[in-house]
Amino acid sequence: MRIPSRELRPSKISRMFDKYGRKLADDQNDTISCLMFDGRKDETLCSTNTTENTLRGSTKEEHISLISEPGSVYQDHVTPKSGKASDISFELYRFLQQRKSEHNLVVIGADGTNVNTGKNNGAIRLLELKLGRPLQWAICQLHLNELPFRHLFIHLDGGTSGPNSYKGPIGSAINNDLRQLPIVKFKQIKGRIRKLPKEVVQNFTGDQRYFYDMCLAIRKGFPLSESLSNRSPGKLCESRWLTKANRIMRLYVSTLKPTDSLRRYSR
Repeated sequence: MRIPSRELRPSKISRMFDKYGRKLADDQNDTISCLMFDGRKDETLCSTNTTENTLRGSTKEEHISLISEPGSVYQDHVTPKSGKASDISFELYRFLQQRKSEHNLVVIGADGTNVNTGKNNGAIRLLELKLGRPLQWAICQLHLNELPFRHLFIHLDGGTSGPNSYKGPIGSAINNDLRQLPIVKFKQIKGRIRKLPKEVVQNFTGDQRYFYDMCLAIRKGFPLSESLSNRSPGKLCESRWLTKANRIMRLYVSTLKPTDSLRRYSR
């Protein structure tokens, strides 16, 4: 096994990020009036001491990144005991106390998951109770995009059987490697998708570009370019509606007689 050079080892990169990231945060002497946070579960190295030796392994931990606005300045990251709203709010409040900003905070921002925005027991609401006053909520509206599509998918095809698997016929089909399916003479579906300026398209992510190109291709009709048929529609995940839509469209162009549900999804 090839061992990376000392300059490129992930542990060294992590230490340098932690060192200079915290230094940058310490240089911010002003109190924080607008705090944004976002979390994810990461694999973290851990060690267990036994009577004979020390065993090394990994565990999943909830990591919360904190930035202040304006300027999107990195402040710190915290590790709550769990992903529960009570543990997240506890760490947020402790951070504000350390920065002497519990009386200055006006705006709190996060994504729109229920653990953050629950009206009674969400992390933001629990933080408000600790502070003893309401805050201005700045919630990312992009997370709302997936909700109509998710509910439509469940209504027409059924629910999920796991984080990346589905019960219905369409959900089961899009879980496969769709690039192996041949392109058939699929039926054209007219829509309102229009060509965007090149400078706009160039800023798309890979998943966004695939979605845009596939929409134009289905509107135009058969044939489909070989380059587009060989491109990956993205990894299937319940929390990413865009890649699910990409996979549904890829399935559509490989289905000679699509069902009404599949045709409706591809519009």
